[in-house]
Amino acid sequence: MTRSFPPPLSPPQPGPLAQPRAESATPLAWPPPEVAVSPTGHLQPGWRIVLVGGWVAALAAIGAVWQAGRYAGISPWWAGPETNPRNAIITIFPFLLGFVTLVLAHRNHRFACWAGIFAALTTAGIGLVDLSRFTGLGVSQLCIAGFSMMVTLAALSGRVGD
Repeated sequence: MTRSFPPPLSPPQPGPLAQPRAESATPLAWPPPEVAVSPTGHLQPGWRIVLVGGWVAALAAIGAVWQAGRYAGISPWWAGPETNPRNAIITIFPFLLGFVTLVLAHRNHRFACWAGIFAALTTAGIGLVDLSRFTGLGVSQLCIAGFSMMVTLAALSGRVGD
């Protein structure tokens, strides 16, 4: 048994109201949608959050190492003993490079990841100096440097257009 379908309908013919007026003969064009694309080398929003969060954690961990050393009666070389502390510039140096990375990442600067790599390598160098003096402080600083390097290298994969 075969079914016959009705023949296709022809499209309706435009009536007199559907004709364009002379002054609007050009069709209306919608503006193209704007796509939020970061410039080349900048971080995508999710990776920027990862980098900022990772460096906040790294800076907090460096502060925790400093405080733990004070409680134990030893201190990292950059802080100096409690009775004879180092110069303030030397004391804030391990925090300074991480803070610069944090600000660059927050502002979505294209060199944020490279600053993070440099800061992680510098933190590792500081940890190596402490490793020769106090093994526990040095190892913990090397772990912080490794963590911050891994976070920075992971965020490096989230750059746009490289």
